[in-house]
Amino acid sequence: MPLMLQLLKTPTDLIVVACLVVTAGIASAQGPVPDHDAHGLGWRIYQEARLAAGTGPAATPIHDYSHDLLTRLKTPKGDAEVRSTVYFLTPGLIRQEMETPGGKAVIIFDGEKVWRALAGEVQQLPAEAVQQIRSDLARSHVLLSPAPNPEAIRYLSQDEVEGRAVDVIQISDVGGTPLRLFVDAQSRGILKKIFVGDVPGGGMAQVEELYSDFREVAGYRWPHRRQVWRNGKLALDSTLLNLRVNIGLEVGDITR
Repeated sequence: MPLMLQLLKTPTDLIVVACLVVTAGIASAQGPVPDHDAHGLGWRIYQEARLAAGTGPAATPIHDYSHDLLTRLKTPKGDAEVRSTVYFLTPGLIRQEMETPGGKAVIIFDGEKVWRALAGEVQQLPAEAVQQIRSDLARSHVLLSPAPNPEAIRYLSQDEVEGRAVDVIQISDVGGTPLRLFVDAQSRGILKKIFVGDVPGGGMAQVEELYSDFREVAGYRWPHRRQVWRNGKLALDSTLLNLRVNIGLEVGDITR
């Protein structure tokens, strides 16, 4: 996520959303959709995406997870590569450890405050950082968190992502801005998201996130590759490694 670039002033990335690919395809709607049906159709597609993500009634709830992350970034000085380890504990606690040119860096979010530890110095970050983490988590866990109000979701159109037909829906407010989801017409996995987000160094951009290399872990289907484009330019390409789910993390494992 762009967040850690701003918090650390060092290239890195955070957390991805889980998407389970189902074997039985669901046909997408054909032709234009009347306005009065847009909410109902959008809600149905969103519910199908949640079910495909493994969040149905029979699913084992996600309590925690951990993974390594290899992030390749495009910077004004050229490409950069950063390795990090992420720990997540519901409902929204995060620890990310990474190696930087200045030594080991750690970002901790305890649900209310954010700390950065670097070169022996611990600093509490401002309220803007807290809100940004919450927004990033809301977008990343859009299928894992409680569902929004059905009236907040609208069907927009059909489209195509990487040669695959998708149904496009929009949720009016996820992390403070509308979030557009490109839902595979057959698998109901999310192949792309579009939203307006912060740019490292300041400002805003249209952000596109593309997901691929789906693999099943603990009954969920997680995309192990994510590309992030800002205003049409590739910003980063991240690979998920060594994902572990429900390993028994506790609050102390995040805040230590």
